[in-house]
Amino acid sequence: LNRAKREPFVIYMMSILSDVTLKRAGFETALRDQIAAAWRKEDFTTAGNLIPDELLDAFIVCGTRQEVANRAWEYHEAGMSLPLLQPVVQNEEQTMAVLDAAVEYGTAAAGGVTSRTALGEQKKSGLAALRDRLGAYYEIARPFSFTASTVPVAVGGALAAVEGLFDWTLFLVALVASVLLHIGTNVTNEIYDVRKGVDTIVSPRASHAIVKGRIGDREAQVLSIVAFAAAFALGVYLVSVRGWPIVALGLAGLIGGYTYTAPPFQYKFSSFGIPLVFLLMGPLMVVGAFYAITGTFHWSALAVSVPVGFLVAAILHGNEWRDISEDARAGARTFSVRAGREAAHWLYISLVVGAYLALTVAVVVGLLPTWSLLAMLSLPLLVRQIRSAEFGASGQQRAIAMIDLQTAQLHAAFGYLMVVGLLVAALAAR
Repeated sequence: LNRAKREPFVIYMMSILSDVTLKRAGFETALRDQIAAAWRKEDFTTAGNLIPDELLDAFIVCGTRQEVANRAWEYHEAGMSLPLLQPVVQNEEQTMAVLDAAVEYGTAAAGGVTSRTALGEQKKSGLAALRDRLGAYYEIARPFSFTASTVPVAVGGALAAVEGLFDWTLFLVALVASVLLHIGTNVTNEIYDVRKGVDTIVSPRASHAIVKGRIGDREAQVLSIVAFAAAFALGVYLVSVRGWPIVALGLAGLIGGYTYTAPPFQYKFSSFGIPLVFLLMGPLMVVGAFYAITGTFHWSALAVSVPVGFLVAAILHGNEWRDISEDARAGARTFSVRAGREAAHWLYISLVVGAYLALTVAVVVGLLPTWSLLAMLSLPLLVRQIRSAEFGASGQQRAIAMIDLQTAQLHAAFGYLMVVGLLVAALAAR
């Protein structure tokens, strides 16, 4: 067996399997504890080497069909009678190539000719292929993160209601444009993460759509262009209603979203990522939505945007903190890479706690109604995040494996509760 194959295998395995699953796979308690300890230290080579030969039942192969077949045969000769051919990439063409390789392997093992009729039966129906394609679009768009774009607009709309200036049409246009801009940003983000080498098959990411081959690089580019173009079209409508200030706000959002990971700026890979995301998806988006709906600016819009921006920045920073090793290997110079794990931990705590402090101050000085404090009902989620962050700071990387998704949940709970509070205040003022 090629033990070098175990490192990516164990990274992938430990990132998706629970302790119960490992137990069912035949891993004894002591062995599971040893592997988990090495995993928490990010010593993946040691973790991989701890896996006994008889428990290594996955073999990731790549190359031509003949090379795959030859490797599978060598694997069989090493003692594995039924090797599992697992393609890293999983679109239909590549999967069929692996199936072809499996047939060649089977032919070599049997010493005769194997019928290839079954391969034709493996092809998916049009409906199944469409379902897979839509699933790939869904994965690369990362809908779980849409709270980062919907909450700021919802907060801006709720504040407009407090001021008695709410407009449903303008609110919905701003909301859809914001989500489309976010989709374009997410897709572009994945494209350039893969190109830069930050995203690999073993990276602990929310989406592996491109690296698994579920969607091609060019198709992903088309998807991002369509999303940005649709957002631009809606922006033109808002300009026709509210005038030229929307142009400045819209261009800032469009350029900021595209160059998040794309040239020439690629600020995600620098220390500027966190402050720029705070500005773009906090003050810019909340104040922009408020202006698009009301046609005016107000200090209360800026005040309410600060806690929203802190939590959006915490989503990005949590991602950076978790991925510090992968980012460093890929040459990214994020704040977490530059400052180290301890500083990254404390910045995360400062951002999530700072959101609650900023809201409290805004209410105390009279910029926001008291009902805004309804957002404090999300405190249990804040406690959960602080607890996970403390475990992560102690070296338990698994505790922050889903920190971006969980922080997005906190952001959503905090934001939508604040929206409800603002709407209650608007109704009470009538």
